[in-house]
Amino acid sequence: MQIDQFEYDKGVSLVAVDENGREMGTVNKIEAHTPGGQLHRAVSIFIVNSMDQILIQQRSMQKSHAPGAWSNSCCSHPGCSETPMEKAKETLKRELGVECEIREVFTMVLKTNLGHGHGENEYDHVFFGKYDGLIMPNPRDVAQCKWVNIAEMKREIGINPDKYSTVLKSAFDRIVQIGNSEKADKNIGKIRS
Repeated sequence: MQIDQFEYDKGVSLVAVDENGREMGTVNKIEAHTPGGQLHRAVSIFIVNSMDQILIQQRSMQKSHAPGAWSNSCCSHPGCSETPMEKAKETLKRELGVECEIREVFTMVLKTNLGHGHGENEYDHVFFGKYDGLIMPNPRDVAQCKWVNIAEMKREIGINPDKYSTVLKSAFDRIVQIGNSEKADKNIGKIRS
């Protein structure tokens, strides 16, 4: 049985927050994703592998929000009783079949009018992790996924920005800096040993 994602989303409540991430109650998911909608808590996960590739996914066409767009490894919204870390780990496992260490690396406020009555109004907790294992995408959430060279990804976003999600474009440069910093720290550690 196929679920009507829009009808499902109408019944979902998200954690409403202010510009500093302080909780302010709840907001309906559909209303939160309209231009100028209520700022709400979100999680975005970026996974890289040992070959300096980033895992991106093409969102399922069943998604009510940005169907078919290429995005970061995965995204979601914590419920009222979940921490951002709990939701990030659950989403990574549910959407991609991945269990790995992740850590929150920054937060960002993302407000964008996407057209056609859709918008982003998110206080986004951004997570970073490394993984070299098997990916098992859940077709309900993910149309396809692939590992992409970071330099190629940067070039592709510049050439075809409309193919990529606002979250991916907004966080990508900071994620690359974090990955480069970790490599530098690792190399310095090797030199000192």
